[in-house]
Amino acid sequence: KPRAVISEFFVDHEPVHPKYGVSDSFHTIMLDYDESNFGFEFSADNYQIPEKNMFRYRLKGYNDGWITVDARQRTVMYSKVVAGTYFFEVCAANNDGVWGEPTVIKVVRRRAPWLSVPAYFCYALALLGMAYVVFRHYAEKKRLKMMLYQENVEREKKEQIHQAQLRFFTNISHDFRTPLSLIMAALDKLRREGLKEYYTEWKRATAVELGKRTDGLPNRGERDDEVGIGTDRREQFRERYCGRFYGLCCRAEN
Repeated sequence: KPRAVISEFFVDHEPVHPKYGVSDSFHTIMLDYDESNFGFEFSADNYQIPEKNMFRYRLKGYNDGWITVDARQRTVMYSKVVAGTYFFEVCAANNDGVWGEPTVIKVVRRRAPWLSVPAYFCYALALLGMAYVVFRHYAEKKRLKMMLYQENVEREKKEQIHQAQLRFFTNISHDFRTPLSLIMAALDKLRREGLKEYYTEWKRATAVELGKRTDGLPNRGERDDEVGIGTDRREQFRERYCGRFYGLCCRAEN
């Protein structure tokens, strides 16, 4: 039986000496990622009327169908072959039509470095890194907005407390100023007229009334407690004004 022989190998239509290797008992041709156009020229070891030899070939993995040619078409070219592993098989038949066993050449075309598995791994890491940076950026931006919002809330709350304190102290001062003015006028009149007995009874009644006013301060300040005016501040005012009234009464009695 005749045997087909690979007589020439082409890359980009130029004859080259292929890079052979042995893999899985096949002769293997290794192609770089930029060698996508290649071809073969073949012949047969039957030299009796060689022009009547017949050939059939295929590149398994690229086109699995057999193509039959005569001795005048012993060259085959493949173009734009994607990266992968292929098997070129060629059989020869003599002038009697007897086909021999196929000759098999394994062709391995490497992937481009930027399309390899390590490259895809690097791409994935880069995407994850970019996603992390974007997430940190928006998270930090959100955190700063929250801090500004909290600062504004605290500032507004402090301003509300300050205004509430001013209103509270203004109202307290007004509540004490009016009765104390009346007390002072009455004390002066009683002292001039010398009505000691009436003066003593009037002083007791006035003290009771003033005590009622001061006892009502906690109820009046319930709303102010909510904005930061404590009971201690109100007690300080009560002691201050009650003490002043007591001193005035004592001076008037003497």
